[in-house]
Amino acid sequence: MPSRQKSPRTRGYFQQSSDSLIDSKLDMKRGTKMGELPKYLLDRKMEWAEREKERLEALKNECIPKGMKLIPDDERMDTLNFLLDTQQKLLSELSHFALVIESAKLKNKRSMLENKLKEIDEAIGVFSRKKVYVNE
Repeated sequence: MPSRQKSPRTRGYFQQSSDSLIDSKLDMKRGTKMGELPKYLLDRKMEWAEREKERLEALKNECIPKGMKLIPDDERMDTLNFLLDTQQKLLSELSHFALVIESAKLKNKRSMLENKLKEIDEAIGVFSRKKVYVNE
């Protein structure tokens, strides 16, 4: 059987078309340097980041009850420290009382201090949480 040989004309056509394809790729001008992201991709990336930020903000606002606002952490800690200081002062004042009190004035003062101490203990419990909501 005779072997088929490729005609030089056919081979030349494919070689010529591949050469012209390579030349046209080299002639194309890039808008960016090699290894640099194109502007449209950077814009898209920033848009996605903005959308994600909005989505997270919406989720954060969703968990806050209506008519309430979240106290910032530094304000919460300041209030908690103030309450702890007040509690210590009240405890030291309460410890100066005698064990048995006979006068009505001292009994009233002691019960008033104990009531304040209970309120402060409740407030300390509230402000000890990680998130504290207050009315707007």
